[in-house]
Amino acid sequence: PTEAEWEKAAKGPKGHRYGTSTGELWENPDREEGRLAHFNQNSTEVVGKYPANGYGLFDMAGNVWQWVLDWYKSGYGPSGRNPKGPNKPQQEDDRWKVRRGGSWNINPQDFLRAAYRDYRPPGDDRTINVGFRVVVAQDFPE
Repeated sequence: PTEAEWEKAAKGPKGHRYGTSTGELWENPDREEGRLAHFNQNSTEVVGKYPANGYGLFDMAGNVWQWVLDWYKSGYGPSGRNPKGPNKPQQEDDRWKVRRGGSWNINPQDFLRAAYRDYRPPGDDRTINVGFRVVVAQDFPE
């Protein structure tokens, strides 16, 4: 997916802060009970262990970072309907690809926000905490 598509999918129809079923990381955020995403752990988890978000998508927060289609550009922000990110590096020395969603081995939880952006050189991050999401083109409901 593009960066904008990934973020919209993670936030769900209600625009949640985190890509979880409730938009929170815990069923009871005040007491950190009932984890709703896989983070700050020792390994990956099977897909679907935690409830799906409002669009029926699993693991949009935690488990593994997910590469998106876009190249990194500072100042990314929503501008219109499904804005496209850069399709090539912006400068010769700036060859970063964006990844989203956080992973099983990170903390603080801020890295799991649906709007959080991370970036790395493509092909330079072949680790067990990075993956990708297969998508099929379809319009989201308004």
